[in-house]
Amino acid sequence: ATPEIYTLSLHDALPICLTRAFVLDGRQNGGIPAVILEQFGPIVLAGLTRRHNHSLDPDVMYGRISTQWREFAESADVIPALPPLLGYGIGLGIDRGTKTMDYFCGFVVPSAERVPDGISCLALPPLRCAVFSHQRHVSRILFTLEAIFSSVLPREGMRPTAGGPSFIQRYGESFDPDTGLGGMDLLIPVA
Repeated sequence: ATPEIYTLSLHDALPICLTRAFVLDGRQNGGIPAVILEQFGPIVLAGLTRRHNHSLDPDVMYGRISTQWREFAESADVIPALPPLLGYGIGLGIDRGTKTMDYFCGFVVPSAERVPDGISCLALPPLRCAVFSHQRHVSRILFTLEAIFSSVLPREGMRPTAGGPSFIQRYGESFDPDTGLGGMDLLIPVA
């Protein structure tokens, strides 16, 4: 796609916002929002994992994942989370054939040994990630991810890594779970 078509599809057709500057080769690349690379991890997280069926309606998928976060919040006070209290949502095991995705939501913990029974633990190794900022409502993440995977990564000659998380949502302290606003980073492990 040409930069003009790409910019139109990202900013006008899809309800997303990728705001970081392109820094892979030290230039802005025509103002097209693109990639910042970051070394992420190793990290240990405690939380809740659920399998979800993909839905053509992003609001349905958002509702399912919101319910998972609420279930997790009911038990989160027993988790020895490390400050700052950043939430992480992680897409694992996305299967396009069965249209399912395992989704983990949780917080960083000092070690797996201190995680109470009934809480899932996820240890991630060091990952090289492409980082994007998502500033729209959380229910619009599926559109942002689709643009990243179908347009941005191929354009930059990057490919997602195999065998690990497909994406990582990093929620900061400014994120408001009641409104679904406040922004987050989307990290995509890349080769």
